[in-house]
Amino acid sequence: MAQGLDNSYEASLRATLVEVLKALIIEGFELPIHWVAVSNNGSIVAGDCASEHNPEEWVMTTRVEHYAGPGRLQLPVNIVCIDVRAAAVRVAVSEGGEIEYHYSAAPWISL
Repeated sequence: MAQGLDNSYEASLRATLVEVLKALIIEGFELPIHWVAVSNNGSIVAGDCASEHNPEEWVMTTRVEHYAGPGRLQLPVNIVCIDVRAAAVRVAVSEGGEIEYHYSAAPWISL
């Protein structure tokens, strides 16, 4: 990830993304999945997750980073995920860490 990010923050962001991606795959999303995380402070992080069988071995690549103010995403954060078929979902992570999924009405996604 970006220079200046401490390991605990990077690990926390990765853990949240892995949790979100696991849930999306259960719902029918297919790897690779591209994602964009946008926080209320204007910070943006975007990347993708390459296909691997074990979520612990997924290759998470950050492609774009823009940090407003002191840097880092601040909760709440919205994450938009798009899979290889262009299925999309918005995921909201609240200040308390709760995760909400807002699916589009696509026939291949079970609601």
